[in-house]
Amino acid sequence: MTSPFNWLLGIGRSPSTSNLSNTTYQTPLNQTVNTTVTQNPPVASTPITNQLSLHRNLNQLVDEGQRSSLKTKRELINNIDQLSTLPFLNTSTGINVQRIQDQFEQIDKTLQTTVPKLRDDTINSQFDGRVTTNLNDNLKHEREKTLLSMLRMIEDKTYDEITRHSNYVLENNWQKQRQFILSSVSKHDQSYLDEANAMQIKRFETPRTLSRGLSSVEAAYAKVIALYNVGKIARQNLIDEFINVVQSSNQPQAAIDLWDVVRYMSQLPSDYVLTRTALPSQQAIVIAARSYLEYSFRVQLSKLFINLVSDDDLHKPGSVYKLIIRYIRQKHPNIVHIIDDDGNIDDLPVWAIIFYCLRAGDLQSALNAAKRCHLTSAVEWLTNYIKNDNQSIDPTIRLKIQDVYDREHSTNPFKSVVLSILSAYDVNNMHELIINSIDDLLWLRLSQIVFPNQDLMSLNKLQKLVYNEGSANRSSFNEKPIQFAMCLLLTGQFETAIDLLNQIEQFRCHAVHIGIFLHESRLLSTASKSNSPMLITTSTVEDPLKSINYQRLLTSYTEKCRYDTELWQIVNYFYLLKQIRQKDGENCFIESLAVLLLKLDENDLDNLLERLFGMNRQGVPTEARILDHLDIDTSVVTANVGLYLEKHGNLELAAILYDRAKKTRQACSIYNRLLSEAIRALITSNTLAEGNILSSARSFASRLSSTQNEFDRTTNTLYTLLDIYVYVEFFKSQQFERAYEIIQKLSLLPFAHTQIDQCLESINYYSTEILDCYPDIILITLTLMSILASVEYKSSANSSNQHLLLAATSSFDQRTSHILSTNKKGLLDELKRQADVLFRFIGLLPIKLHNHVHVQLMECFSRIKNAC
Repeated sequence: MTSPFNWLLGIGRSPSTSNLSNTTYQTPLNQTVNTTVTQNPPVASTPITNQLSLHRNLNQLVDEGQRSSLKTKRELINNIDQLSTLPFLNTSTGINVQRIQDQFEQIDKTLQTTVPKLRDDTINSQFDGRVTTNLNDNLKHEREKTLLSMLRMIEDKTYDEITRHSNYVLENNWQKQRQFILSSVSKHDQSYLDEANAMQIKRFETPRTLSRGLSSVEAAYAKVIALYNVGKIARQNLIDEFINVVQSSNQPQAAIDLWDVVRYMSQLPSDYVLTRTALPSQQAIVIAARSYLEYSFRVQLSKLFINLVSDDDLHKPGSVYKLIIRYIRQKHPNIVHIIDDDGNIDDLPVWAIIFYCLRAGDLQSALNAAKRCHLTSAVEWLTNYIKNDNQSIDPTIRLKIQDVYDREHSTNPFKSVVLSILSAYDVNNMHELIINSIDDLLWLRLSQIVFPNQDLMSLNKLQKLVYNEGSANRSSFNEKPIQFAMCLLLTGQFETAIDLLNQIEQFRCHAVHIGIFLHESRLLSTASKSNSPMLITTSTVEDPLKSINYQRLLTSYTEKCRYDTELWQIVNYFYLLKQIRQKDGENCFIESLAVLLLKLDENDLDNLLERLFGMNRQGVPTEARILDHLDIDTSVVTANVGLYLEKHGNLELAAILYDRAKKTRQACSIYNRLLSEAIRALITSNTLAEGNILSSARSFASRLSSTQNEFDRTTNTLYTLLDIYVYVEFFKSQQFERAYEIIQKLSLLPFAHTQIDQCLESINYYSTEILDCYPDIILITLTLMSILASVEYKSSANSSNQHLLLAATSSFDQRTSHILSTNKKGLLDELKRQADVLFRFIGLLPIKLHNHVHVQLMECFSRIKNAC
């Protein structure tokens, strides 16, 4: 069976043609509204040359007024309400020019008669500085003044009326052009549709650019998030701030409509995520979705008929009745004056008025219309419908309506759809003669959901219908992605809608912040693992309700931010994750900061460490920290990030963060592990340790020596490992004399019989890091002694370029050794004696040495003994 949404999503069969409508308008949800448009030729505005002049006489003014009146009435013949244009030319309301002319003619006749000269002193008055004795001159002057002022007044009013008329003509031409474009869309002009689809696909399918940085609207969104994180914006006001960003950023109307949908759909129970399949939550979704669709239809009517109903009265009961009458006349002109068996109101069938009143959510007007036509049954049904909060009708009444529907559903399409709504019956009927847009059909299906039974239509069925249609038809998604996303939001599938919008680059920032608002309102179901896909199924594959990877949504959105200038914005988006924990207990905020450190290059990493945590990679602390501006314990966050890095094997950064968080023991332990690995690598492969690791460890040890008076086992191990590394480094660089002096001062090995017991006791105190390299130290020391005892060895006293720079943590100075400069024979005897002590010490060691180490030790001991 063909799905009811196939035609509305642009696939499958087309709607049946009807004499009810043939023209469409676009609605806030991309819906189409049919109307008939009469194509009249555009009326040109009044030319400038037709404006009145000051030098025209009264007859010319009258002729000009008559011509202007004829043109105006010809232009306004289709709008009776506008026939009052140029009222001053109407003898009943304006200036009576003919009467004024008659009065002037009467004055002329009077002046032509002989008037005796009056000698009264009152006649001899001053006029324009002259004494006037001639009554004819006086009256003539007054006549000229009156005529001139009258002409000026007529010219001013004429100019104002002509300007107003010109503006009206221009607006009328624009409305006709707009209706022509919409009519072209409704008639499926293929060339126009192909061009529009190409523009829409280009608009929505543009791949993400490689440029870094936030756009103006993204920066405005980020500012709202920053203020919200520090408590300057309350949670209940967050959506208002987001909508202000969209409205002030010149965003498309679709973005504003998306936020309007979110505002209505956010009015759900606080425990919605936990109970979104329960009856109260589903009922709240249906009520919210129907409220929005009815609200958007009222807004659409107010935009079609401007100033007919004020914005304040638009959402009051009974206020949209006039809009609905005008709308039916425009959309269904063929049903005007048709006599309906059930009655007519304002020359329109009563059932058409009842349906559109229901569609606009004005049930009181629908009930009044039924009462005016004395529809007793309809009055009873609507009264019961209103009593049950517009959601259902009593079962007994519903059965009666279903019986009436079965008998009369084919006679009157408007009555059929009203009965289908009231009885929640015949849910597979699309009522194509009347319902011809997605939001109309969605409103119809939502109106047919009856709680608690949900026999024929349920919210779960509607969710599956919307989801499956969009998933199975990708071409439909490419053409109408925003429309499909709104359907998902209106059916409570928030996660799927956000994932869909996140794939459209232009709407990605809106999708992310819609997700943020829904999550802060506890209406978003999130995944429990950070490595899961963006959208995951909660229970079964067929279940339309999904969960979204909220952490991935935010972290992927911040990838376009610049780390040098927009680090503050990144941290604020990560801070939204502070209350989320994964299935393994890991905090998502901590993990996001740690992952950010791991994926940066060297330059960005140094910059981020200094600005975010207040310490560079050398362990030198700085003052400013971005985290200090948030309402968190910065030291705890820093230590937790270090713990995460330690768990995932990044010991160097973990040690730096532990050091910054004043976790000395943890930092010292990690540095010991790093130095132990560096010593073994230097012994086995002659590979020097990385400069950052060695410099960080030495800087850390230097600060410890200046701040602590007593050292524990871990701290002593750090200093010992640093000295061992210096010893091995001298040996590998063939500075044997300096290496020999260092190993004697380290007290790691006995060089006299009295030191054997002390060294054996120290082994029990050494940490694992020292014991791991202890056999190698013994082997290097005997090798060093055998080299010094050999005949071929010569002192390197003059090879100053071989010397290394010792760190401040080392107790050894950088002086030149003179071990072999004087008594060669005495040194050889000393080496043999020390070899005997070491050989005895090896035999007492509690550490098991490998066989190949024993063999090498014996070879070195033999070379020392045989040296001469």
